Parts: sequence; C-alpha cells; structure tokens
Amino acid sequence: MKRNTYITLAALVLCGTLLTACQQEEVKTPASPDLSGEAIIFTSPYSVSRASGVNTDWAPGTKVGVLGYCQAYQAGVDLGPIEWETKKEFVHADVMWNQELSFNAGMWDYNYNGGGLREWYDDDNAAGPYQYSFFAYHPYVDATGRGDDREGEVEGGKGSIRISGPDKTNDPILTYTMPYTGNNADASLELDKVPDLMLAYETDHKRTDGTVSLNFRHMFCALVFEVNNLTNLPVTIRSMEFKGSNFYQVMQVVGQQNGYSLGDTDAEGNPTQFYAGSFNLLPGGSAITIPAATVDETTGTVKPGYQRLEANLMFITDENGKITHSSNGRGGCSIVINNESHMNIEEGMSFTPGIRSIFSINYIGNDFTIQVRNSDNWEDGGDSDINFD
Repeated sequence: MKRNTYITLAALVLCGTLLTACQQEEVKTPASPDLSGEAIIFTSPYSVSRASGVNTDWAPGTKVGVLGYCQAYQAGVDLGPIEWETKKEFVHADVMWNQELSFNAGMWDYNYNGGGLREWYDDDNAAGPYQYSFFAYHPYVDATGRGDDREGEVEGGKGSIRISGPDKTNDPILTYTMPYTGNNADASLELDKVPDLMLAYETDHKRTDGTVSLNFRHMFCALVFEVNNLTNLPVTIRSMEFKGSNFYQVMQVVGQQNGYSLGDTDAEGNPTQFYAGSFNLLPGGSAITIPAATVDETTGTVKPGYQRLEANLMFITDENGKITHSSNGRGGCSIVINNESHMNIEEGMSFTPGIRSIFSINYIGNDFTIQVRNSDNWEDGGDSDINFD
C-alpha cells in the first residue's frame, strides 16, 4: 500500500543542513528500487537536418547521448520524489549515463546494458512519484576517462566533447572544443568540420507523464553565402575567403540553463581560448562563374544569375553576438574576394545562436554590395533565444 507520507521542502532543507555534519559518517545507501516493468521511451517531435534550416526529420541512425538522473539517498532519506533543483547536489546519473540513442522514424532506439529499453523505477511505495531529469546532446561521442569528466572525439575529426562522468553529482557539464587551433589568420581551415551542436533537457519528468520529449536547440550561429549577378555579363570570382583571428574555441554548458561560458578565462574574466584561420568559400577551391541576369520579355522582371555556395560555417558567439574576441585592437574577421577585403565583420555586426545569417554578394554594374539577412531559423522546437551567464 502506498504510504501517505510526503517530504516537504522544509524537511529537505533541514536534511541538507544536517548533511554537512553527516557527510563524515558512512551513510548506508539502500538498494535501488525494483523496476516497474514500463519502458522509458524518448521522442523528438521537432527535428532538423544539419545547417539546412529546413524542417525535416533527423537522418535515420543519427545518434545522441543521454544522461538520466532520479534517485539518491542522504541521511536515509530517499530523494527520488524531489524536484531536480533541490536534489541535484546529491544525485548522480543512476538512470543512464551517456546512453547512445539512434533516431528511427520519430523515436529514439537504444539498448540499455544489452537488455533493451531501460525501465522506470517502481515508486508505488515511495513518498511520492519519482521525478527524473534527462540531459541529451548531439553529436554523440564515446566518452572515456576517469574521475568527474569523460571526453570523446566527434566522429570525422569534428572537435571534442567532454561530459560529466557517471558518478558526478549536480548539474551535468558539457564542454565542446572546436577542431581548429593556431593563431595565423592566413592558415587554411577545412570547411564543414564543426558539427551542429545541439542540446535538449527534460527535468522533473514523472513516469505517469509518459514518453520523454527531447526538444533540441542549436548552440552555434551559422553563416552561408550566395552570389547574385544583376549585370548583363557573366561574372567570374577567382577567390573568396572568410578569414579572421580570435574566433572562440570553447563552449561550456552547465545543466539545463540556456546560457553558456566560453572556456578558460584570465584574471579579468576574459576568455583565453581562440583559433584563427581562413575558410575558402568557393566550391572545390576553384573559380566560379555566375551567369548574366535575364529579363522576362513579358513582364520586364530581372532574374539575376545566382549561385549558392556550398560553405556552411558555424561559430560560437559571445554575449554581444560576436564570433571573435577583440583584445587590444586585435581580432575580427572579413570577407576577402579576389584578394581584396570587402567586409569587416567586426564592425557592428552580430549573430545569434540558432539563426542562420545569409551573406548575399550582389554584383551591380561594375561593383558589388554585400548584404546580410537573418533567415532560415532552425525551427526545432527548442529555444534559440539563448541568454548568457
């Protein structure tokens, strides 16, 4: 029979106060509760493809990692029924740690310890329904190591991800490090080496709430490029680069909060981890020719010659929406066309995580303009309005 006993917040606060004195003593931890026979099922009602801005399903077989938390005992008190913010100091990833999930037709398949789907705990005799918290990330890495943190390389050499280990309590921490290093703005950097880092959270979920919905949000801003030729002659572009220095190299996210930090800092709190280099924006690294504009003889409407470049660049932004850090006048980036710099990005331009900025290079007469518009918001059911700490 279910006990009519409920742990009040006041009682828990008192328990937490007593823990300081009790931590030096060995506290007996009861065995994990029985399982309920009901499986934990994950879904993603909204999902997107990498850097496309198009609402579509994940590619079949796409993998994410999940950390799951629920139960802990402190001074003989079962904290399973308590909300995450109150119990997080004491609970570790007892439900699952870095569980690999594979996307399959709107659902996420997984195999927990070789035994199929993980089951909810049986909380029928607990002081209240257990409350679970899940933290998911993409792309999945096979994190290894010892201690509080485990790290893995993203497949394809696309940087590294470090996550809190299975025995670490409190808010899980995820740290992503870019695959690029060095401080030479002229050094060639390989395109498409940054993965579409996404995070999802579901806290205080009860078994009776049913399936766990993982609504992912994008953590980087994305830059794409297009060329419009409004002249009556073809236009050839021999070289086009996006180059700069002091690009942010590290992003660290704590728990389910929307904000993030930018890695290690100096005594004044400024980030210290950067990279520099140049991205060649032309397809295959060779010159491109954009056809001349055409005119509809009936309506007189001008249809420009058009080419969308293959380059999709993703960057970490700071609290001001900048993708580079200026220190003593250094830093910033620019678009270089035919070996001439035509736009200095650091001059008043900012970007937003989860938003794609489209750079339109428009040839008009003997000159051209560069316009930037924000479009193709990743409508993934997540929160792209990210606040900073």
